[in-house]
Amino acid sequence: MSEEKKTDEILEKVVSEFVDNLNDGVDFASSQIPQVIEQLLLWHTVTGAIGFVIGLVILISSIRFIVFNVKSYYEEREWVANHCGVLNDGYICSCVLSVMLFIPGVIITLNHLYWIQILVAPKLYVLEYASQLV
Repeated sequence: MSEEKKTDEILEKVVSEFVDNLNDGVDFASSQIPQVIEQLLLWHTVTGAIGFVIGLVILISSIRFIVFNVKSYYEEREWVANHCGVLNDGYICSCVLSVMLFIPGVIITLNHLYWIQILVAPKLYVLEYASQLV
């Protein structure tokens, strides 16, 4: 019986240390969660704003490029068409490039609008973010 008592005492000691360490871990995690959420919101706000600005720059650049191409066409500049009225390859490539820049500009800009949601309703964003993780 003495061996059984020693085993019970050792087991009780191990279990109580485990429970104490678990409680300490829970206390640490609960004290750090607000800071983690704040840093998460800050990180997502900054990355979203940077992506939004990059998308906006691409979008504005492509719109300016499209406007330049249209103006060049209607002003009948020499590089737009040859003397027979056939469009030059450079002008066609310029038009295609401007449209190819416009589409990603719109996509990037629209995909990075979540920073506005973080500024307006941060709790809702945290709930939606947590639901995506599960």
